[in-house]
Amino acid sequence: MRQPKAIITGGFGFIGSALCRKLCDLGWETIIFENMEGGQVRQVACLKDDIIEIRNINVVDVDKMEEKFEDVDWFFHFAAHYANEKSLKYPITSISHNVVGTMASLKFCVSNKIRNFCYASSSGVYGAYGNANLVNLVTPKRCSRLPNTPYEVGQIFRGSY
Repeated sequence: MRQPKAIITGGFGFIGSALCRKLCDLGWETIIFENMEGGQVRQVACLKDDIIEIRNINVVDVDKMEEKFEDVDWFFHFAAHYANEKSLKYPITSISHNVVGTMASLKFCVSNKIRNFCYASSSGVYGAYGNANLVNLVTPKRCSRLPNTPYEVGQIFRGSY
């Protein structure tokens, strides 16, 4: 029986590398798509080469996202141009990575017949709250969804699509 196979975008980041280590512990074949800009290879350096493959792929690079993969069970999308402050300085890059990258990832899954797609977000999907308390943050009908930064715009789109 074959082991499950997963692709993780942003596999060098905090969430992606933690998931990668867990899946490798479980014996999953794991492929990381990483643009080598934000995360750190040391996050996954301890893993076995026979069950992990690292590809220098940026999710906004449409040509590389056309590559074909077989028998992939899960696609975990954690790649993002992160940090609200960084998105204010580079708004076009932030929107491109977070919106276009998500669309390219979904298209990749369809073309490779990957049926399971998992996306993790951040508190940026809730937009601006000023002095709101935690109860307001987790109650959807009270969610203002008014983004303050390009990062929050991207997070809201990603979570809504």
